[in-house]
Amino acid sequence: MKFSTRIILTTTAIIVVMGLLTMISIHTVVQNALRRESSDKGLSLAQVTGESVANALLDGNWFVVQNTLDDLTANNPNLIFAYVIYPSETRVIHTLPTGFPADLLTANRLPFDQRASLRLLDTERGPVRDVAWRILDGLDAELHLGFSEQEIVRLVNQVTLIIAGLTFLGVLVGSVAALGLGRRITRPLEGLTAHALRLGQGHLDKTIDTARRDEIGDLARAFNQMARDLHTTITAMRRRNRELAALNAVATATSGPLDVQQALERALTQSLAALELSTGWVFLTNGGPPRLVTCVGLPAPVTHHALPGGFPDCLCGQVLRHGEPMMIQSLGEKCAAQGGVGLDGQPLRCHATVPVRAKGKILGVLSVASADPEQIGEEEMLLLEAVGRQMGVALENAQLWEELEAKERVRAELLAKVIRAQEEERKRIARELHDQTGQSLNALVFGLKTAEAILERDAARAGEVVARLRSAAADSVRELQTTIYDLRPSVLDDLGLIPALRWFAESRIQANGIAVTFDLRGPERRLPADIETALFRIAQEALTNVIKHASARHVHIVLDLGPEGVRLEIADDGIGFEVTQVFAVQGESERGLGLLGMRERAELLGGRWGVESRVGQGTRVHVEILVKR
Repeated sequence: MKFSTRIILTTTAIIVVMGLLTMISIHTVVQNALRRESSDKGLSLAQVTGESVANALLDGNWFVVQNTLDDLTANNPNLIFAYVIYPSETRVIHTLPTGFPADLLTANRLPFDQRASLRLLDTERGPVRDVAWRILDGLDAELHLGFSEQEIVRLVNQVTLIIAGLTFLGVLVGSVAALGLGRRITRPLEGLTAHALRLGQGHLDKTIDTARRDEIGDLARAFNQMARDLHTTITAMRRRNRELAALNAVATATSGPLDVQQALERALTQSLAALELSTGWVFLTNGGPPRLVTCVGLPAPVTHHALPGGFPDCLCGQVLRHGEPMMIQSLGEKCAAQGGVGLDGQPLRCHATVPVRAKGKILGVLSVASADPEQIGEEEMLLLEAVGRQMGVALENAQLWEELEAKERVRAELLAKVIRAQEEERKRIARELHDQTGQSLNALVFGLKTAEAILERDAARAGEVVARLRSAAADSVRELQTTIYDLRPSVLDDLGLIPALRWFAESRIQANGIAVTFDLRGPERRLPADIETALFRIAQEALTNVIKHASARHVHIVLDLGPEGVRLEIADDGIGFEVTQVFAVQGESERGLGLLGMRERAELLGGRWGVESRVGQGTRVHVEILVKR
């Protein structure tokens, strides 16, 4: 539906609704006013007539009453009937020529304590308002006057017809006005619609006449501004799409299990394609001189020049030192003088270099070159910087992937060794239970049978047997407790890390003739159970290595309970070892397995673990773990 049609329909609907509301309101107001006026007139006439016939009724002069009612009816055209009831319905004096209907007596009877009453009656002659009036207080006599309301209905209908006519006229006038207004509004809107269609087709250079100083003019100016903004946005989006295409190409090229050189070669090729260039190269540095990793578009005879100091105007060194992108546009003559560097016979006249970095660290440089100096501008430099960052991320990811693979190999090896160690520990526990505790329990069983057999013959000797059995049972309990403490000392759960470390040092280190000093720093307190268990196992492993491998005479244990974390340090004065060699042969080294286990326990809790050792200079194991409160 067109906008002009909507305006016409809306205007017509508003006029019709307002006309109907006005008609209903005036109809109600006029009708109520006329009825109120008729009621007031009837009450006044009934009062006057009642006073006129009161004496005649008291004297019983019915003739005077009848004449008065007849004169009243004759002088009032709207008066349909008049009658007097007196007394107690024994006599009815009326003006009805066809006889008095019986149901008229009860239509509007007055209660004895009421002076007047009004009621609208529905009769054959239309609506009639019956006005009842008590002639005298205390006298059972009523005067009833019936006024026709035909005139009121006629006047009200006449007013209603007039309002209906005015409403119809208003509809016609409003429709014509709405049609003109709609055309005046929609004509410029049609122009705006056509302009919007042209904008949708990409004609952003077209503008709309903005001479109008109303809302339509404001809308036209808004359309013109929108066209300019769209042009700017589309230009930026095209540039952004170009950047995203290049970055996506680099990300795609560097994804997958490729080595560094293959990944960079793909990334460089894709970047040059996105930039519509054909020449570029990448240098990498590992803390030493930059080395050429890959190049595209350079003639083979000049690749040996692609080194700092040898390649013409190569900016690798400056970019690596300062970390800022650089661009020169006067490369051609120098290239020709130093080896004839060129592309399709044309010298390279424009050269740009950006750093390849990740997390603030420069890993190398990315360079591109072109025979057209206008082909590399500010936008291309910004894109090259983004590509350089993406390459840096790819290089870092490749390094992290290699580290992760190495770590996963170590974890797998450690898990296998842990499983073997568990099986060995189970064998040891089973052997100890069989050889020691099992044998002791069997001896107790045989001793109890012996005591049972001797008890009946020699009670004193049976007491000696029971005493030996008690001693054997105590030895079995101690052996079992030793086995249980080797698995997990209950003192760790009951009293905490500090008593557990003291107990292990005294029962294991000092028992092997090694002196121990325990240095507790900070207020003594309990730590979370997982941290206490990890620190105890790290200390247990470190002290076990001291016993097995260090040949030490003294061990120094430091436990520092700081406000934000805990630090454990275990140092000995033993023979020491080369850390790198132990980790290099960790697949065959029992000590390497223990060191890896300690490191894994610390890293699982987000802590830092380290070991320092030199041959002949002892060993120091330290771990730090943050404690959340």
